[in-house]
Amino acid sequence: MENSISESARIYKNVRLVRCTIKDHVSIGDDSDVVESVLLEKSELGRRNLMRNSTMGKGSYTGTNTIIKNTTIGNYCSIG
Repeated sequence: MENSISESARIYKNVRLVRCTIKDHVSIGDDSDVVESVLLEKSELGRRNLMRNSTMGKGSYTGTNTIIKNTTIGNYCSIG
């Protein structure tokens, strides 16, 4: 499977994407790794994050230096 990335997604410097689905208006901060994961509409992954084998719901976001592994985050959640 290859990456599926919406044209409206904002992906910043030094981001590594491996087998991911990135939906509309998603933002992925600098130096983040996203592996085998799904980010739904309007979600935001902060800088220097690691997301592996996970799903982030609509409108959810993380802070800096967050690690998310093997989990599902619902809609409109804040992860610090």
